[in-house]
Amino acid sequence: MGLGIGTLILIFDGVVIEFITLPWNVLWYIGIWGIPFTFFWILGITNSLNLIDGMDGLSSGIAAIAACTLGIIALQHGRWESALISFLLMGSSMGFLPYNFPPAKIFIGDGGALFFGGVLATVSVEGALKSATTFTLAVPILILGIPILDTFFAIVRRKKNKLPITKPDRGHLHHRLLEKGLTQREVILVVYLISASLSILAILIDRFLVNSTYSLLLTLVLFYVSWKWGKHLGVTELSCGTQSTKKV
Repeated sequence: MGLGIGTLILIFDGVVIEFITLPWNVLWYIGIWGIPFTFFWILGITNSLNLIDGMDGLSSGIAAIAACTLGIIALQHGRWESALISFLLMGSSMGFLPYNFPPAKIFIGDGGALFFGGVLATVSVEGALKSATTFTLAVPILILGIPILDTFFAIVRRKKNKLPITKPDRGHLHHRLLEKGLTQREVILVVYLISASLSILAILIDRFLVNSTYSLLLTLVLFYVSWKWGKHLGVTELSCGTQSTKKV
């Protein structure tokens, strides 16, 4: 309820996706449909950062990487306010990270993860989704690729096993990497590396790949590869271990 009300306040304050850049550089002004689209985008991204916060240092590190990237994207398009907010979030995330990295001295909690997610979702609308140079969704989807993918896999996994969407489990990406024998720190660094790689690609696409058709195709290929990799790790299946009670 609270997240929904907060999202509506942002929308009525003007944080609305007004158009989508389609392949062949066609602008599609979505009019009033921008309101529900923005509503579900902000809610989805906000909750996705909380969803992946099943390991110390995960949400805060991904938030720092994503915020830095969104700041650079915003600068490339002259959106100074969005860039400033992004870099402030990056700084606060990086300042917090040494205390949250395993073994953690301070825990982020639901409030912290939701805060990171909410700011990133809002800035992505104002800074990246309002760019008309590439396929609109490609850049923010790549920047927030890890939380988006993990959330998508969680929905598929729970629907496949006839579980409620909010039912906790241990099938998340970080759980599967732990099962492969990696330590907590190694898992976090692997996830950081993937997130940073996707973010660098997003910057390059936004800067150089002005043909929205190519950016769409590249994004689809990357997510197909991610889907196959995720299935190989078993993220669409329930873990044999006990269910997690920390995060959904």
